[in-house]
Amino acid sequence: MFAVAWWLAGCSSIPPDVVPVGGRVTQGGKPLAGATVTFQPVRTGSEDAVGVSGSAGRTDVEGRFSLRLIEPDVPGATIGRHVVTITSATVVERDDAARPTGERVPARWRDGSQTFEVPAGGTDQANFDL
Repeated sequence: MFAVAWWLAGCSSIPPDVVPVGGRVTQGGKPLAGATVTFQPVRTGSEDAVGVSGSAGRTDVEGRFSLRLIEPDVPGATIGRHVVTITSATVVERDDAARPTGERVPARWRDGSQTFEVPAGGTDQANFDL
């Protein structure tokens, strides 16, 4: 079913190394709504850094998300290892400065120390329990 939805989304304009990625974010077993999930590919010395884009998605009320590449704006993430960050903060303009507020995600999920391997066939099981 996941592959059919991917195909119907217009996969012909999607780069060949980009696959569908989705999952669910929970905190203490409960859905974390309104969080931003980002995947940034980990580059090795042998990879060409040009054209490698990260992906991002936002969780719904059930904590579910689907990633989209930043550039070009298409569904999915590149195949391979990614640094994963998750945040629930929103930016509020106050006193001529933008300040994040409402962070509920533990620091270890915001500091770039978490990783996820995106498989060649994609996945709808990129699940994270904070």
